[in-house]
Amino acid sequence: MAYIIHVQPFKKRRANLQEIFNEYCNLIASYCQCLFLNVSLSTNQQNTVGWIFMGIIMFVMFANFAKVLISTLFKKIPEAYHKYVPREEVKEFKKKIKAEENRLEEKCRLYPHNELA
Repeated sequence: MAYIIHVQPFKKRRANLQEIFNEYCNLIASYCQCLFLNVSLSTNQQNTVGWIFMGIIMFVMFANFAKVLISTLFKKIPEAYHKYVPREEVKEFKKKIKAEENRLEEKCRLYPHNELA
């Protein structure tokens, strides 16, 4: 963990923070596993430590899944949409709208007493 904090091997800061988070959670889970070696723990206490261990693992999995889901929804899908939107059709549509606006403005100047002829 010291290596990841000091060197920060990834280019993106978010990736480094996620890796530090994952390593920290793995460290805590390892400490939970060490508690299973203690023979003086009762079965009930061992069950509690086991559930804490499972909770940590599930939390890490959920956090990583949420990160992937959020990055997909808010980054990859809009990128894919903008990549495949037909640019020429959008430009033509904007030209038609502008031409119609100009036509209506001209009519309003020529016939000022009529309502949007």
